[in-house]
Amino acid sequence: MDRLSDLLSLISRYVPVVEYTVCENGCDWNVFPAVVKKDTTEHKEKTGYVKVVCNKEELNRYVSLFGRSVVQKYIKGMELMLFGGNDEHFGPYMGVTLGGKLSEKVERVHILLPSKDYIPLLSFVDQYTDVNVLGVFEGFERFILEHMPRVVELNPIIVTKEGPFVVDIRMFST
Repeated sequence: MDRLSDLLSLISRYVPVVEYTVCENGCDWNVFPAVVKKDTTEHKEKTGYVKVVCNKEELNRYVSLFGRSVVQKYIKGMELMLFGGNDEHFGPYMGVTLGGKLSEKVERVHILLPSKDYIPLLSFVDQYTDVNVLGVFEGFERFILEHMPRVVELNPIIVTKEGPFVVDIRMFST
């Protein structure tokens, strides 16, 4: 899958995803601020294909510039990254770390799957938030075991007082 919108639709069957729509020739979105991203699985911050917009004029300018775009509700909260896949030596696994730009600077906690022992993952997350993320771990495990991707990243997951929401996903199958 080469489109962010396809991956968001797929992962939304397993875990909560931030409210979004897909726009191509203009956009009817009315919730601001909003985030507009090129509808690609490329790393958007590295390519410049992600912008926060505050009104419909800005939104439509970036949709015109990016082409097919994903427009999301802008939410604030703590960022987590869930990652996992199917390792050729150890089999299915998943892990957690802080999300966004911190994902490469702090420890990562891993478990092998299938597992119903999420204590190592929950202990890591509990250092940073008291929001219950167990349902996200369970859903992400089901996703990995059903689809067996080589690597998948949910980065970031924004954890708000209303719960955790996936904002971006990248997946590599081979």
